Amino acid sequence: MWYNELGDNTDIVLASKVTIIRNVRGYQFPGKMNEEEQNAILDSAELFAPSVDMSFVGAKDLTNEQRLEFLNNKMINLDFAQNGAGRGILYNEDKSLSILVNHKNHFTVQGICNGSKVENLFGKVEKIATEIEKKFDVAFSETLGFLTAKPIETGTGLRVSFLVSIPGIDKGGVSQKLMSRLGSLDWKMVPYVGDPNGKKTGNIYSVFNLSTLGVTEAKIYERAITVLNDIVKVERMCREALYSKNKLAIEDY
Repeated sequence: MWYNELGDNTDIVLASKVTIIRNVRGYQFPGKMNEEEQNAILDSAELFAPSVDMSFVGAKDLTNEQRLEFLNNKMINLDFAQNGAGRGILYNEDKSLSILVNHKNHFTVQGICNGSKVENLFGKVEKIATEIEKKFDVAFSETLGFLTAKPIETGTGLRVSFLVSIPGIDKGGVSQKLMSRLGSLDWKMVPYVGDPNGKKTGNIYSVFNLSTLGVTEAKIYERAITVLNDIVKVERMCREALYSKNKLAIEDY
């Protein structure tokens, strides 16, 4: 599985994920598709699977074990697991690459890796998206870019995200400064876990880009590397500072 592979900075970057959205021209978005349209996209996806070395399964045919495995591997969410009508998924052997079919968009290509090796991941996901563009009449506008179900994702349709553990930044009191820095790059950092009242718990955050329209894939990738390096650098500095001030307490703990 992807999480068994060695990664860089895994004490800080728990996982990196790259998602690219593509839709097929002439079909309604999944939220409004009829059964005939759903089946047409699913049939096409099943035929497409071998060309990218993936297996296909309809969501309604998933076993309970597969649903749990895909959830644990961050390939699907609860909505996809619980409502499989008209949906499907393509996936590779180690589950690091997958394509959701008819979820919120026709094709959601996603790749995930352990740690911060986002460079290789980006190339793999982009290659699959390019294959989709070759095989399907993809919905594209010369002025807006790739068309998506959510306007906020229109443009490149590219989302890069990191799951980070940053106790040093939290305890060092610089999380707000980091959030401001990320905001200047059009990125956002939010608590990964919260209680029922909306209060964050723990020191794990999800970090992701906001802009997909009016910015190139190359620029998003460039900013992703900048954001990643900033977080790792600041977290290591904060951990060292906390250790120097509380050496005995930290060692005892």
